[in-house]
Amino acid sequence: MTQKPPSERHASVEELSRALMMLTAAEKLRLYAKSRLLVWGTEYTDPKELLNEAVKRALIAASGAKQDGERGRPWPIDRVPLPAFLSACMVSIADSSRESLGQRQTDRLEALAGEARDVDAMIYRAGGWNTDVVEQAIEVENAADRQHRAQADVQVIEAHFKATLNKPPNSAICC
Repeated sequence: MTQKPPSERHASVEELSRALMMLTAAEKLRLYAKSRLLVWGTEYTDPKELLNEAVKRALIAASGAKQDGERGRPWPIDRVPLPAFLSACMVSIADSSRESLGQRQTDRLEALAGEARDVDAMIYRAGGWNTDVVEQAIEVENAADRQHRAQADVQVIEAHFKATLNKPPNSAICC
């Protein structure tokens, strides 16, 4: 009977951050190249998204601050080099993405659409929407701009009413 190994130590946020900063240019290039190979057929539209997801999950696990639906991946710092850990994380994340129900439905709709038809229109008609990361980023920026303008408008309106309330009423109304 094999004995259970003692629990291994996982990296803290500080250790993970330090190790990320210490990655060499060659290690970063290899990780990016791996993400370019893995991104195909997943929900991720950019290789950087997949790499960032692996880093994000490692940070979530290191901080212990999971929110609803978030998944952390603890880095066994004493046993696995960081580039190997991130590479394995990307493989797992990409595989899970390819196997997800939403991705399988998207793949099926893309196959049904064929080359002669608009894939995005087909996905939209089926009840889904396949926006790319650039469109999502633009929408976030636009929403932030609208919120900033609305806040500025609120300040102008509040200043107007404060000034109106502080004025003494006209006591002499002339006929």
